[in-house]
Amino acid sequence: MAQQHPEVQALLEVDRHDREIARLDDELRYLEGLLARERARVEAVERKVADARDRARELQRQLDALELEARSAAERQQKLRVQQNQVKTNEEYSALGRQIEAAGREIGEKEDAMLAGFEQQEALEAEIARLEDELAEARAQLARDTERLEGDMQAVRSRRDEQQRERAQALEKVGAKTRAMYERVLAKVKGRALAEVESG
Repeated sequence: MAQQHPEVQALLEVDRHDREIARLDDELRYLEGLLARERARVEAVERKVADARDRARELQRQLDALELEARSAAERQQKLRVQQNQVKTNEEYSALGRQIEAAGREIGEKEDAMLAGFEQQEALEAEIARLEDELAEARAQLARDTERLEGDMQAVRSRRDEQQRERAQALEKVGAKTRAMYERVLAKVKGRALAEVESG
């Protein structure tokens, strides 16, 4: 096998370092993507918890309004009963009786709606508890993954830094004209700028 020119050998070494640096950059992007997905998963669960809490607050507002309406109907019913005892004609008595019955139906409807709301509230509280458990687990997993992935990324960065130092040393052995040509080719192909040719 023929002896290669020292500049060619150095250029091949630079190219090997460039390929390794590109591979390490890909690995780093992959690890960063994993970490971003874990963070996004936690954020998604946080949004679910916030949404469930918002629904619980809205339901509580509705229950409070129903309770107020039921109380108002009960007070109206009580006033109608007092009025009914003071009327002089059967016609007025019957009319007030119908109003009392209507107020009673309204109270019943409000109480039924409140019971349904309490059941919804109970289900929402269970959902919130489940989501909070899921969130706690997702955060714990994120903490574990962050620690592991940050360590992995730091190791990749260290290997990349070492490759860049070795590349710089090898590049010093290459002439300025050859170096400029190599850099132009590398920028155009975005990867491997050289291909070894072996005579057979």
